Amino acid sequence: MGADASVKHPRVLELAGLAGAGKSSLSHVLGHQFNACCAGLGVYGLSQLHLARNVVRLLPLGVTLCGHRAFSDERIRQVVRLRTLLEVVNRESAKPWRMIVMDEGPVFALSWLDVFCHSWKRGFQRWRKQAIQQWAAKLDTIVWLDAPNRLLANRIRDRAKKHPLKDKSDRDVLDFLSRFRAAYERIISELTAEAGPKVIRFATDRYSTQEIADHLLERLTAERRQCQPLV
Repeated sequence: MGADASVKHPRVLELAGLAGAGKSSLSHVLGHQFNACCAGLGVYGLSQLHLARNVVRLLPLGVTLCGHRAFSDERIRQVVRLRTLLEVVNRESAKPWRMIVMDEGPVFALSWLDVFCHSWKRGFQRWRKQAIQQWAAKLDTIVWLDAPNRLLANRIRDRAKKHPLKDKSDRDVLDFLSRFRAAYERIISELTAEAGPKVIRFATDRYSTQEIADHLLERLTAERRQCQPLV
């Protein structure tokens, strides 16, 4: 587990998975069903004020990687968002939540950066290593949601939520999913190394969102009881 289980703190989870895996739906159910749950956090929708502060803090890294147009580059913006999200999670962890749930959190952001920053070398790799260490210590559980690529492609096209691949060919969509799946597995492997967060996996083509939520809550409740110190 990413943090000391003997210390009373909110359990920090990320719902991770490819586009169409069902992360947003599960986050919604958990937020409404589980008392004292802070749900819906992620790298998008963060406070502009907090983001602006980290633009300043990360200016040297941004300039090193992208030059004077650093913060018009979506990759640097993602770095800023991820740093800001860590601060938000640290702040929420001090509140009386029992669980903090992220959708499109560090697993997503680091996977996205691995796909789109493969040409970046030294400066990015140093930052990436530090980010992996910080989030491995912060995350307790990664909930990996998955389904076959063909089903994910159909979900991307059929749902109302926007996605840049909605009108792309099957080949383009399946190539995108394969590249991101490899990146996700790489990031999860690095985060979970050396006593990092646990991974719980669900197949969303076999179980409904409600069934997954029920099973997840049952498992997390049982684990929390096992971690309670004997008096």
